Amino acid sequence: MAPSGHPFAKRKSVRVDEIDPRSLLLLADGHCLRDQALDLCGHPDLGGATGADMRAASLETLLHMTAAGFGLTLAPHMAADGWRGKDGLVAVPLERRERRPPRASGVAA
Repeated sequence: MAPSGHPFAKRKSVRVDEIDPRSLLLLADGHCLRDQALDLCGHPDLGGATGADMRAASLETLLHMTAAGFGLTLAPHMAADGWRGKDGLVAVPLERRERRPPRASGVAA
């Protein structure tokens, strides 16, 4: 998800390696979506300089922060569909080189 004024907002898709991990707005520690974003895009401290450490307790808050122009965030497809065209947000799909499930699954016994 990108604010409507961001260069990514005009694109049909974005490669993961184009995302500056320092620009990512993340959920607080302990959320699986945070861990998945860090695994996918890298740690926000990469690259020598640190970005603002802005975290949120809910995806809804992250989307509002993104719409306000504080950075970019990753959101599940279902959440992006609900926000498409609202509040200055643009959903820009990620390009993937390999096909793999977006979430890890397991069976607990």
